[in-house]
Amino acid sequence: MSAFSPSTLALLALPLLLVAHVLHVRHQRHKLRRSIEALFLHRYALSAEDEARGLPRMTQAGLRGIRDAQYIWHTLASYEMPWVSLKSLEIAVFRTYGIPTISRILMRTGQLGAKEKSSRRFGLLVASFFTYPIPRLDLQDNDVARPGEEDYLIPDDPRSAIALARVNFLHRRANGIHGPKGAGISNDDLVYTLSTFVFQPVRFYKVMGYREATPLEEEALYAVFYHVGRCMGMHSIPATREAFAAWAEAYEVKHLICAESNVKLAERTVDVLLAHAPKALRPALSHVIACVMDERLRLAVGFAAPPTWLKTLMQGVFMTFGAVQRHLCLPRRHACGIAPYANENISGLQGIGMCPATGAMEGEGKTCPVGASEKGEAKARMHPHWAADAVSRQYMPPVPRYSLYWFYERFFVAEEQRWGAKKWAGKGYRLEECGPRG
Repeated sequence: MSAFSPSTLALLALPLLLVAHVLHVRHQRHKLRRSIEALFLHRYALSAEDEARGLPRMTQAGLRGIRDAQYIWHTLASYEMPWVSLKSLEIAVFRTYGIPTISRILMRTGQLGAKEKSSRRFGLLVASFFTYPIPRLDLQDNDVARPGEEDYLIPDDPRSAIALARVNFLHRRANGIHGPKGAGISNDDLVYTLSTFVFQPVRFYKVMGYREATPLEEEALYAVFYHVGRCMGMHSIPATREAFAAWAEAYEVKHLICAESNVKLAERTVDVLLAHAPKALRPALSHVIACVMDERLRLAVGFAAPPTWLKTLMQGVFMTFGAVQRHLCLPRRHACGIAPYANENISGLQGIGMCPATGAMEGEGKTCPVGASEKGEAKARMHPHWAADAVSRQYMPPVPRYSLYWFYERFFVAEEQRWGAKKWAGKGYRLEECGPRG
């Protein structure tokens, strides 16, 4: 007979199973990163030394370079750290509020003073830049699809172009509102805003993620937004990631300074972020928001310094979050971004012949993300791939009855805030309608 009872053997086996699981998770996470590096590290320059060896930067490799950059960042942002990626881009937008020339224009337009206007401003448009193929513009057309891209990068999909056109329209409208009362949006302010999308995610992966971004991923992030900036008509964007980092640092030193418009805009934004939190908790939660800011940004938007103990606590929370993901959570098997991929999560229209976004034919039983009926009455609408926040929640269809989240909503979410609520109607969204409307 065994010297150990079944319960004792089970207790002895648990640590071994835990160690085996941790090793398996570590192997799978490194496997994903190594697969990306094996595909691209030998193709592109990440430094001046690599350029001296004859390797091109992604921004110099034609359309194929930009597509590869999208693929690299899509893998990081949608498979490895989607929540951190989304929040880092939201904080990137918040960082621009510390530039007085930007905050004055935003305050003048009145678009961020009410949650019904500000909530539609950002996420789904920016998410389109790495979910759908960015327009070629003047790049060499050397695009040859790689394995895996067919799941989300459909060459003729126009949704990224639609998002770019919408952002340009919003900027022109802001200039029209503000122009008679002062200078419009300068090219330098636009380039600085672009820089926040390049460098803030890298910072947040280090602080809140389970690992830092690799140099290849940093270069891909730069290449994507460098090309986005060119598509938006910006000029004088620094030609390398290193030069861009130096330019952004010098710009912040000179322009990221406290002003009344910064403070008012930041206060209104925080009010919107905490609109659904209990009033008694809002002062404490505003200190939590301050914990994720660096000192330069905090001073520029006039936030009080959070207590040292709270900052230490939040650092511990972020480290714990990253450690759990790094050691216990397997990589996702399916992408998890807020923008839908290909024909996923699209509702609403038949009888349109061929979809210009995906090439899907009517007889295939799919729907088109950009089509409309001949009478202009019905338009296909998209639903976010996941509801990461109150912004995306308003575009979600109702939760399936009796699902786990259905029960969660019944116990913890007010009826008017649930997916598919009457005030939102779960109608989904179209990119040409995103952003403030008033």
